[in-house]
Parts: sequence; C-alpha cells; structure tokens
Amino acid sequence: MATLIPKAKTFEKPGTVDEAVALLQADSGKTLVYAGGTALAFSQPKAERIIDISELPLKGCELTSNGDLEIGALTTISQLEKDSNAQSFCGGIIPLATDKLASTPLRNLITVGGNLAGGYAWSDLPVALLAMDAKYCLLPGKAVEPIPCDGEVSFRRLTEDGTLISHVVLDGAFKNRSGAFLKFARTSTDLAMVTTAVTMEIKDNVMNSVRIVAGGLVAIPQRLKNLEAELEGQKPGEELFKNIAGKVDIKVRPDTRATEEYRLEVLKTLIVRACLNCVKGAC
Repeated sequence: MATLIPKAKTFEKPGTVDEAVALLQADSGKTLVYAGGTALAFSQPKAERIIDISELPLKGCELTSNGDLEIGALTTISQLEKDSNAQSFCGGIIPLATDKLASTPLRNLITVGGNLAGGYAWSDLPVALLAMDAKYCLLPGKAVEPIPCDGEVSFRRLTEDGTLISHVVLDGAFKNRSGAFLKFARTSTDLAMVTTAVTMEIKDNVMNSVRIVAGGLVAIPQRLKNLEAELEGQKPGEELFKNIAGKVDIKVRPDTRATEEYRLEVLKTLIVRACLNCVKGAC
C-alpha cells in the first residue's frame, strides 16, 4: 500500500456508515476511499488519507415492495452474478454483464459501486445498468440520482466530497423485460474494446421501451437514443436491426488494440446480435 500510495499518512477503517460519512466530511486533506482496491492498478493516487469502507453493511441485493432491485454498493461482482434476484432481472442481463467482467479473483474484489464510479471506458457493469435506467443513492441524505446517460457527464466521481454511494436502484418496470449484453475483447476476461446492452419490452410482437447502450469504444458509456426511437413501436426483425445499427453516430475514442473504424463496425454487429437475443429471450 505504501508503494501504491506513497504520500499516505493516515488510514481509517470505519465500522458503520455514519462513521464513514463523518470521516469523509472531515477536512483532512486529500482522501482516497476504496473497497476492493483494484483501481489502484491504473493510477498512483496522491492521497494523504485512506478510508477503507470494505466492511460497511452496504452489500447484497434486495427486491423492494414495489419490485425495484436495490444493489448494495459494496456488493462484489461475484456476489452480484450469483444472486437469484439479479439473475432473473430483465432477462438475465446482469450475469451476462458480470460473468466476463474480469478474472474470478478480481470479480471477488471489484464492487458494484467502484465499477460504476470508477469512470473507466472499459467498465462493463455501467453499460448494463444504463440499459435499465439505473439510479444510485448517495449518503448522507439518501439523494437518488440518475446515472448519466448522454455521454457528456463523466462517471468518474459521481460523488462529491463527503458523499458515498450506498446502493444502486433498478426500476421494477424492467424486471420482466428482455435484456442482452455483449462484449468484444481480446480474451474472455480482458478489458472491453466494445460493449453493448439492449433492453426492451416486446408485447404482441411490437417493441417498446427500447434502450440501447454503447460502451468500451466511447469514453463514457452512453445511450443511443436515436436508434432507440427508430425501434419504438416496430415489429422486430433482423433487417430492421441492421438498418438502425448502420446509423450509429458516436465519437470513438482511440485504442491501441484496434482502429476506431474497426471497433465501430464491431459495435454495429453487436447491436444487431443483442437485439436478436432480446427477441429470442422474449419468446
């Protein structure tokens, strides 16, 4: 730890949420909050104070009385993918997005809140969450905020100084909808080059409430609202999906592993496949 955070002077490990919030709100210099700690592989923070929140009671998944699914921010990816409520939600899109997120040892450490707030372009889970209109709850005050979906607001530091993500909320309206998640990477658990998530409601062979999200090849996961609008009220079909996928218009970030043009074509292919998977799941 001393090598990863060379300027650290103090270490705190609160046992309660109230204690954690009090520590966060105290003016004690540059602070690093961590749980799984896997993000330390990508940076060397200049923090002087470390707050380890890994033992806070913010874990697990729970269905509320109105059908929403609440996921504790400190729930690990492994715990999330094994949870029965998460497995059956929205056509099983959550285990699809978590199964190949990273290797098993890393999935045992990475938390839902950390994967969401980390702000990395290759993060898989935020792409699936956006496809379900997910919100996140902040402490103190329990303010519920929608996850940014327009590609303009960075995921990084969703929280302000002195606040903490307590849980993520999935709207119960998505529980019985069809969902699909696809990832393109060099290996099954490598950092994503391209990801997409699609959710929709199919009734009487007509698509409604369509969500299409792109990740990996864009700096910030974002919904493709123009494509969604073209599918609303339409009957599903492969030619229709190919037609709308060809209209993708987003700014692709550079990546040394593959060209922007190639990754954009991959996205188009994944969108078609994800839409078809949603239709199959609704049958």
